[in-house]
Amino acid sequence: MNIYFKKIINYICFTLLFSGAGKSFGESHEVSFDVSQVEEISLINSLTKKALDGDGEAAYEVGRMYLLGKEVPKNEQRAFWWFERGKKAGDIGSQIMVARCQIWGWGTNVEPMEALKNLVAPLKNKSSFAISTTCSLLDRHPDIFLISKEARKTSTSLVLMLTELLKEKKHNFLKSIKMSEDDLLPKYECSICNDTGYIAENNSFTMCSCLKQKLINISYNKSNINKLDFENFSNFDINMYSDEINEEKYHSSVSPRQNILIIKKIVDNFLADFDNPKGKNLLFTGSPGLGKTFLSNCIAKELIDNGKIVLYQTAPIMLDNIIDCKFGKNNISKDFLDNIFNSDLLIIDDLGTESINNIKFTELFNVINTRILSNKKTIISTNLSIQNLFSIYDERIVSRIVGYYNICKFFGDDIRFKIRNI
Repeated sequence: MNIYFKKIINYICFTLLFSGAGKSFGESHEVSFDVSQVEEISLINSLTKKALDGDGEAAYEVGRMYLLGKEVPKNEQRAFWWFERGKKAGDIGSQIMVARCQIWGWGTNVEPMEALKNLVAPLKNKSSFAISTTCSLLDRHPDIFLISKEARKTSTSLVLMLTELLKEKKHNFLKSIKMSEDDLLPKYECSICNDTGYIAENNSFTMCSCLKQKLINISYNKSNINKLDFENFSNFDINMYSDEINEEKYHSSVSPRQNILIIKKIVDNFLADFDNPKGKNLLFTGSPGLGKTFLSNCIAKELIDNGKIVLYQTAPIMLDNIIDCKFGKNNISKDFLDNIFNSDLLIIDDLGTESINNIKFTELFNVINTRILSNKKTIISTNLSIQNLFSIYDERIVSRIVGYYNICKFFGDDIRFKIRNI
């Protein structure tokens, strides 16, 4: 059988199979079939017949075959024709494919506005395929909002619909894995800057206290800041102090326990009045092991938790570093001085254990006096009595302490011995 005769036979079969449907088949988009097309149609004749009879899903499948070149030669124009037919039959998948063809120019002209219109109904049906296609449209044609007023209206409506649909899918997914929207929210260590390290103020950015504190902790790892997990008010126990009144031993008419409660009240007022420029500083004096450093760290923890910058230094190390910084020794950063003078709270521990000379006297006075003038709070802790302070330090230093510090005298038995025996 020659090729010509075979084509005639196929044409007769095609005419008998689709009698009455040929007119509609050849309508629209200037797509028609001649005898040479019959060989291709015969390969999918069953699916094609369903499509021509008004089966939208069948039209969708035939269109996909032509678009992908599956079982028939690839032909984007014919694919688009079948998708259009499936769309008219009410098939959502076909409507979306029409939109995709209009987005990418498969078998038709690129028509983003028409694609936009074709996606509205599928999105209302909450089609995942429509979602991805809409995203492709907006990505490939971002200027679609500028086409016309109608385009802007339709685009806006579609985007809003898409947004709500994605929210719903997100909610349902989270519900399926037993999670809530709150579980997706970031958990910040610092509520002031949301862990960015900076705060926006008056069209500018300032460094947050949390970042400053981290930088200080890194630069001054000799501090006792790392002890704050234990040395805080939650572990402050007045029972560590005796309730025995012994005037001969303690040189006081109150017991150590009563005394520490008085000091605790002074500390509470210090914290409550911390931002008051007229508020006084604190001087902790008394023998070793009575809780001076512990209470200083309690105060530090409370202030750090409230976003304040706290710097702890022992007097010997602080004064040595100040002198080294001024003379360019030991690679001491100039930021060190800035932190000494500008931190919200400076804790100077172990005053009186440093070696004594005029240079250190001058620098100590400069630190104390500068912080007083700039309304920056300071806590000084020393094992020396007030009388010893007067005998060791010059009048300028002592007068500043007496005039601008609340003096808290600690007395009692060494707490560290009690802790060891518990």
